[in-house]
Amino acid sequence: MPQEQREFVYEGRPASTTGDFTTLTVPIGTIVEEIAKEVFGGCFAFGVEFVDEVADRDDYVLAIEGDMQEFVYAYTKVIEQGFDEENVEVWITPELTIAFAVKAFKRSGELVLDKTYDSGLRAGESYMVTGRPAERINRTLHATLHALMLQLADDIRPLLIGECRITDLEARN
Repeated sequence: MPQEQREFVYEGRPASTTGDFTTLTVPIGTIVEEIAKEVFGGCFAFGVEFVDEVADRDDYVLAIEGDMQEFVYAYTKVIEQGFDEENVEVWITPELTIAFAVKAFKRSGELVLDKTYDSGLRAGESYMVTGRPAERINRTLHATLHALMLQLADDIRPLLIGECRITDLEARN
């Protein structure tokens, strides 16, 4: 993961009219790095190392390159009215979509995985009032990226048969 990707900070407005006066600033590069270290560090006995490029290196079992393709977030307003129009409740649900492309290479340079991981629309925990809506998106972002990284780990497990031992993630959940 090149240094500029690790330092990437997303800044933008939601794709919804709800909250469109706000701007989200989130260090996506740092978040991806932290979650990847957690997930893959738990999979491999010798952990994970982030480098700018793998050229001229042969001290790894698998090199994984990722590229964020999509990050869209929104706040959806849900109005629960029922039969009593005087007791209307308005709930806000943070939602996002993430997609990132991944390529994985064996030490020989052979491409063994070329896949895009797409979260689809993911909803976070609904709330009525908060002074920190960005924190709600941030929680949903962390959970979604973690789930996608676990999918990636499951996909690379069969590619590593005979190369190394990989921890069973099922036992960790």
